[in-house]
Amino acid sequence: MLQICAKFILLGMMLFASSCSLFQKTKTRQAVSVNDLLQEDIENSSKASIGSANSFEDVDNGELSLEDDSVAEGNTSTSQDGDELSLEDDLVAEGNTSASQGNDELSLEDDFKTQEEERTTKAPVASFDAKEEENIKEHTSLKTTDLQGITYKQEGNLEIVSIKGEGKIDYVTRINKKNNQLIVQIKNAILPEKLKRPYFMKDFTGGSVVAVNSYQNSPADTANIVLQLRNGVKLKPQIINIGSMLEIRYPLRATQIAQNKNTIKGKLGSSPDQKKGTLVDFFLGGGSYYGHSISLQFEDIPVRQVVAYIATEVGANILVDDTVNGKISLKLRNIPWDQALALVLKSKGLGYIQEKGGVLRISSLENLKKEEEALVAIIKSKQSLTPLSVKVLPISFAKASELAAKLKVFLTPKRGKLSSDTRSNTLIATDVPEVLKKITLLVKNLDRAPKQVSIEAKFIEANQSFSKNLGVNWSFSGGRVDINGLQGANGPISVGLGSGGIRPVPPSSLRGLAGSVGLTLGSFKFLGDLSSILAIAEQDQVVKVISTPTVVVLDKQKASITNKGENLSISRTEQDGTITESVTRTPIKLQLDVSPQIAADGSILLDVNILREFAGGAISTGNNAKPINSRSVKSKVLIKNGDTLVIGGIFQKDTSKGNSGVPFLSKLPFFGWMFKYQSEEESKNELMVFLTPKIL
Repeated sequence: MLQICAKFILLGMMLFASSCSLFQKTKTRQAVSVNDLLQEDIENSSKASIGSANSFEDVDNGELSLEDDSVAEGNTSTSQDGDELSLEDDLVAEGNTSASQGNDELSLEDDFKTQEEERTTKAPVASFDAKEEENIKEHTSLKTTDLQGITYKQEGNLEIVSIKGEGKIDYVTRINKKNNQLIVQIKNAILPEKLKRPYFMKDFTGGSVVAVNSYQNSPADTANIVLQLRNGVKLKPQIINIGSMLEIRYPLRATQIAQNKNTIKGKLGSSPDQKKGTLVDFFLGGGSYYGHSISLQFEDIPVRQVVAYIATEVGANILVDDTVNGKISLKLRNIPWDQALALVLKSKGLGYIQEKGGVLRISSLENLKKEEEALVAIIKSKQSLTPLSVKVLPISFAKASELAAKLKVFLTPKRGKLSSDTRSNTLIATDVPEVLKKITLLVKNLDRAPKQVSIEAKFIEANQSFSKNLGVNWSFSGGRVDINGLQGANGPISVGLGSGGIRPVPPSSLRGLAGSVGLTLGSFKFLGDLSSILAIAEQDQVVKVISTPTVVVLDKQKASITNKGENLSISRTEQDGTITESVTRTPIKLQLDVSPQIAADGSILLDVNILREFAGGAISTGNNAKPINSRSVKSKVLIKNGDTLVIGGIFQKDTSKGNSGVPFLSKLPFFGWMFKYQSEEESKNELMVFLTPKIL
């Protein structure tokens, strides 16, 4: 209080000598300055806005001088020389403000001016404009401070940019509304080279700060920390200066707060973008990366620092072994972080092991190989000491002996045994419990019920007109088939095939033919309509249905369908005037062998073999015998499930000649020909086979 009173008395005496009006103005301004000093002294503990002050008084020959070297970041001095008073403040608001009196006139000047620089996209740079900037707070001192670190974190409902110094941090904060920037200028500060780089926070979605850039420019003792903010964010933050730590706080948006509460930690504790895939994809040549993009640019920097930087940027849990040494130079832009880490490890001959809890432990490949070999040795030693167990596995569908041969490779070397019992169709496995579990799982997957195929067959004999009307000569695919030769209840029958018409089977699908002429193959989808057509044609006696068998067969197994008959041949022998007749029975068969194989796409590969035997024409011999002829076809055809395969072109042409006449008269000499006549009959039929396989 004594100092304050002394100031008032001194000012009153000097201003009274000049003029009363000027004295009144000067007294008011000095009072405001003193009040400001008092108010700043009160708020010094919370805002750290006033440096320590050292005031002293010196009275010499009736002259009083008052000096304060550190009030409000500046050096304010008051001096009296004759009848002239000057009041100077050199460092208020980062400018030079002075108040002077001369010839009864007081002037107040503010020389504070700044210049603006344009903001860059990836590394924001502070830019000032006298019209746009807003000075929030200013604190300076003459003591030099070494900055030690700049960190960013999201904590609760706040995002915090922390600046750590060696000592007390004196700062100036400015706002550039045009470029949406907050600039923190720290005077008398030294910024280390490792901190002169940009920090990008684009992966912290929902925050106010997009990027932080730090650099040091003219004057050389000023460090600039530039916070690039999102659009629409209130530029004034909450700034807390506690000792050597300066914290700049912005509230998180509501969506980001909710996201932080519902965050699901990844397997590696990394960014949410890494939903699947690990670094194994890179080392195995998979080439798939799932992390968010980052950019790295370092020159001759230790590998450990690069790994630590990546771990910090993405939030991964990474432990670096002591064997990791060396330096690396790299420049990577906008690549997934897991690819960047993999490239660094691969270039330095390093690898990793994923520990429990999602922690990546990085070490040299040589050490990791030794650890793996030691682990394998431990496992083998443990297996050699584990007691053996016996398990009986009943087999339902497969053959136990066949399974035993396939499963022996999975047994423990020199300890495991596997045998089969043919009578009960079972497997007897002897091994450690862990291997027995694998054997049981393999048996479960291999011993499955095989698929079955139902094959519906139709064997018919038809004349050529029917086959032509049906379209088995197949000079078309699809369209309509008019069967004009067949008459139904209401006239001719017309069958529309549409897009599912008969599809010819290419000749390349035929493996071999024997004794057949004009063979044709094809498939279509109208078996129901075909059954109706065959029924009507049979009534009109242009078609003869030989048989319609249906057989069910396992996948890759052969099914046989046989239709047998007999050919009777009567032979006459005459001995001693006695004529003896004998009947010879020759079997005739129609046989179909078919083996289905189900493909992965649901289609069916049919291996077809057809054999038809028939009696030929009578030979002019004494016993009127008939030879047995045969026709056969072999083919492999791939058709869709439920489609119908038709095989045609197996023709049978029969020609028979006979003599008939009036008894006794036809045997008269010379005149007998008048009472007898000769007959010749020729018939030509075609065998057609329709096959419809269906997967059960």
